[in-house]
Amino acid sequence: MSKQYTPPLFEKQNNEEINIKDLIARYLQNWQWMAMSVFICLIVAFCFLNFSTPQYKSTAKVLIKEDNSGGLSSNMEIFEDLGLSSGSVNLENEIELFKSLTLLKKVSDNLNLSVKVNIKDEIYQSTQQIPIAFGKEPISLKSSTNDSLLHHKEVDWSLTIEEGNTFLLTDEEDDVELGTFVFGTPFSSPIGSVILHKTNTYIPEYEGRTFSVQLTSLQNQALFLQEEITIKAVNDDASVLKISLQGPDTDENNAIISTLIHLHEQNVVDDKREITKTTSDFINDRMKVINEELSIVEVEGQNYKTAKNITDLRSDAQLFIELNKELEGEITQVSIELELSEYMTAYLKEQSGYEVLLPTNLGFKDASIASNIAQYNTKVLGRNRLLEFSNENNPLVSALKEELAGIKVSLSASLKNLSSTLEIKLTKLELEAKQNQSKIASIPEYEREYRSIARQQQIKENLYLYLLQKREENEIAMAATLGNTIIIDEPYSSGIPVSPNKKIILLGALLLGLLKPISIIYIKDLLDNKIRTIKDLESLNLPFAGDIPVNKTKEELVVDPAQRSAISEAFRMLRTNINFLLHEESKDGSVVAVTSSVKGEGKTFITYNLAVSIGLTNKKVIVVGMDLRSPKLTKLLNVDSSKDGITNYLINHQMTHQEITHQSEDHKNLSYIFSGPIPPNPSELLYSTRLKQLIDSLRKEYDYILIDTAPIGVVTDTQLIVPHVDLTLFVTRANYADKRLMEIPKQLHENSKVSNIALILNDVKDQNKRNYYGYGYGYGYGYGYGYGYGFEESNKSFLSRFRRKNSNQ
Repeated sequence: MSKQYTPPLFEKQNNEEINIKDLIARYLQNWQWMAMSVFICLIVAFCFLNFSTPQYKSTAKVLIKEDNSGGLSSNMEIFEDLGLSSGSVNLENEIELFKSLTLLKKVSDNLNLSVKVNIKDEIYQSTQQIPIAFGKEPISLKSSTNDSLLHHKEVDWSLTIEEGNTFLLTDEEDDVELGTFVFGTPFSSPIGSVILHKTNTYIPEYEGRTFSVQLTSLQNQALFLQEEITIKAVNDDASVLKISLQGPDTDENNAIISTLIHLHEQNVVDDKREITKTTSDFINDRMKVINEELSIVEVEGQNYKTAKNITDLRSDAQLFIELNKELEGEITQVSIELELSEYMTAYLKEQSGYEVLLPTNLGFKDASIASNIAQYNTKVLGRNRLLEFSNENNPLVSALKEELAGIKVSLSASLKNLSSTLEIKLTKLELEAKQNQSKIASIPEYEREYRSIARQQQIKENLYLYLLQKREENEIAMAATLGNTIIIDEPYSSGIPVSPNKKIILLGALLLGLLKPISIIYIKDLLDNKIRTIKDLESLNLPFAGDIPVNKTKEELVVDPAQRSAISEAFRMLRTNINFLLHEESKDGSVVAVTSSVKGEGKTFITYNLAVSIGLTNKKVIVVGMDLRSPKLTKLLNVDSSKDGITNYLINHQMTHQEITHQSEDHKNLSYIFSGPIPPNPSELLYSTRLKQLIDSLRKEYDYILIDTAPIGVVTDTQLIVPHVDLTLFVTRANYADKRLMEIPKQLHENSKVSNIALILNDVKDQNKRNYYGYGYGYGYGYGYGYGYGFEESNKSFLSRFRRKNSNQ
């Protein structure tokens, strides 16, 4: 055998270029599906945009001022000792206060958000509703009693306005008529006694129309607002909050944000005023007690002077008295603070519960006491606010109660420690005063006694004046109480819908329309294990003899010298390539075996038409049917299968090949040798020397000997034949053969079991075909074979034959 020749169909090209071209071509072949997918996705997107309710976004900005009790402006710095100095701002706490359910319930109640009134469509009353703009509702629903369940239940009513001032009310959920009622008159309902009014926006044209009245509980409405409202800090360096709300009505969005800011501001002011009022009450109580004590001391001093006839102090002890005054001043200051500590301790003992706030700004020099009092008041306010909508069993209330008890214990301990410290200091000062007084030997005893009474009087007077000053300061703070919020930007909306975003949705629909078919094609290709195109055979590195397009006719013979059909040209190209592969150097005829991996790939069809095509070149050709297990040549030519053939020749050593050779009636240069009866031992017969004798005899008489063999991937018969042939044509059927079966010809070639082998791709469809000939052609020849090689078709079930037939079509 001479060196093989590989037709130039597998010439090396740039892999990257080929991959890109093939990838683009693969997807462009399905452009109709892509166009349809994009069209459908865009239609769905347009329908979605058409039926979706536009959502608008409203935004406001507020400045959270630094925490200053009473909210006084900077020009009141003279009152810094009242506790009006600036403090830190905790924006996270403010955000939680803004989004608290308690505050949002108040917002919902003030704006009556839990009641929605819409007009029902006259044609589709059960499903379609025409929304009414916020604040334009022609009907309002109110509770007429305190025990109403208006804010705790959810109902869906249908209200039909009748003539006059009456309306018919129907429960949509239970489909029950509740009755006919009169506007402005209370009536009983499942949610208690309620009343429906006509608002200022009511017009006479509403008579006869049906409205939908939907009621949501305040709890659920507040939870809804809590999810929808967005509050965040503008940046880390500024104490500015941005409040946003998205909804279908900009007026409603703006009203909700504005009311939320107002109620938050009012809560802050109310909390501060409550603390200030508690402090004022405490000061008034203490002043009343001190006033009585001061009166007693003044009467005692007056009586003492009268009894001792005291009119004036002696001037000769002036120096000692000045020193004594300084000590007395310190003693007075310490005594005042000690009495305040004792008053505060007694006040704590009197307050057994946790509902009353503690007085602030009493002048304690101990910072921990002032901090504990402020923390205690904050917790009391939070607990009281929770109790407005809950009870003592609420876990949050119980937790606050435990925290208040801890603060109370800590405050009592601090006051006790302060009292002990002041008592020690007072004892020391009195000792120093006593030592100084001993030096005043020249002062009469009655003057010293009177000085003790005067000192008590001075202590009471100073304490009374101190409390009087604090009361005035507290009243000023109450009058000047402001909130901690300044509105930078009022709630506003651009008027441009933020949802649905038309550009994003249309772009997404376009991309989805493209990606869906591309993904399907990609996954389909990824899971595809069938031979589809010539490209699937390139990795085998085997010669490629040609490809045969789909046979769209029902004829077995497709080679016609009078026609220039695509399939005829394909066999002519195959004939030419075989001549290159054979290298016609031998004087004897060339032997070509045609095989495949499995049954049903069209090897008999190709063998027959290739023989006819070669015969048209005035070459003598003989087709030998050596598929002894499942012969197809007799069926293809519609010849009696009982004729003598290869089986008879191999068994009967006296028989010559001329006895089994049959001349074609239609083609003068074409002859046949059929397989003959099906033997029980085909492999053993083909192993005999008679096979070589037959082939050698045929070489001398014919130019080409085409052998139709059994599938080489199923039985070993063909492997016994190929050592006697010059070229083995391996037929694989497009869209039928498994890619994994292509390891068979590859291994046969690599293991040198078949020296000269070439591939043929059969049944190539238009979309899978590279137009090497300049025009497209199709081919649809199907056999309906399977892997059960050696069994008759009659053994197959009707259903399996039907499925096979349809798949081949």
